[in-house]
Amino acid sequence: MKHRSILRLLVLSIVTLGIYQLLWLKQTRDEMVRKGAKIPPFLMLLSPILAVVGLFALWLMLGVQADAYGDTLSTSADIGIVVASIVAVISIPLVSLYWFYQYCYGVDQVTHGQTSFGISYVLFIVFTLFGVNFIWPFIIQDGFNKVSDNSHKHNHSTKSKHSSQHPHGPSSGPVIYSR
Repeated sequence: MKHRSILRLLVLSIVTLGIYQLLWLKQTRDEMVRKGAKIPPFLMLLSPILAVVGLFALWLMLGVQADAYGDTLSTSADIGIVVASIVAVISIPLVSLYWFYQYCYGVDQVTHGQTSFGISYVLFIVFTLFGVNFIWPFIIQDGFNKVSDNSHKHNHSTKSKHSSQHPHGPSSGPVIYSR
């Protein structure tokens, strides 16, 4: 996983009023998928919200059209839009819970359990219930950074081991070949 500055994540999250955290979620999701995690597409997370916005826009357009012709919206159209909006609103937390369940499972997978599924998912739910879910990405990114740092140290130590070895094996004097 890519090493990211937690301070930068914090500052950009504040400056963009949380929009940067959505970008961070998409980027980290894509990285985890490349490493084999099975996380649903990012658009799935946004689809219920987009549906609510779309239904509201439809309701406004139908109302404007009805006003232009001097009519009112039919009761069935009003009821249909209200029911569809309620379904969309109810699906927001359900889709989010499922998407973050899969995301947290991916976190556990790519951090090799250093940031466990249980801890990351429970923290997501608790932070969301208390309205402080903006803290959650900092904890997850810290886990990603630890894995990234360990991977970097491992790769560096492996390179120095290989570079100190002679290309034909351990150097113990002249190589004598016999038949």
